[in-house]
Amino acid sequence: MLCTPLKNKNEKLAPVVREISWTKNIVIMEKCKDDLEREFYIKMTKKFGWTKNVLIHQVESRAYERFLLNQTNFDLKVGEFKPEYAGKMQFYLSVLNDKVRLEEENPSIGIILCKEKNRIIVEYAL
Repeated sequence: MLCTPLKNKNEKLAPVVREISWTKNIVIMEKCKDDLEREFYIKMTKKFGWTKNVLIHQVESRAYERFLLNQTNFDLKVGEFKPEYAGKMQFYLSVLNDKVRLEEENPSIGIILCKEKNRIIVEYAL
């Protein structure tokens, strides 16, 4: 059984392997060596309904690594705060929550860091 050895090795993977087909689990276990990478592909396969061929393509095109590289959403604004920063942040958070966030994850939050601010402008913008 696939779940028994995984349970000893990684408690998080054991329940999620049941959520996709045996064939897709085999692809993930053979092609991914890291448990976090395996968990990523299992969850994405379930969330987006990837076929076996789409899953193989995603693994071979290194979707996990691209996902990790895009996690650098920290951007210090070097000038004064502008009201449009709040709108942009809300837009990105909405897309992130709708398209990327998994069901078991909390809603995303955003922080705007600026070198300077006018308190009144910030209060009205937010």
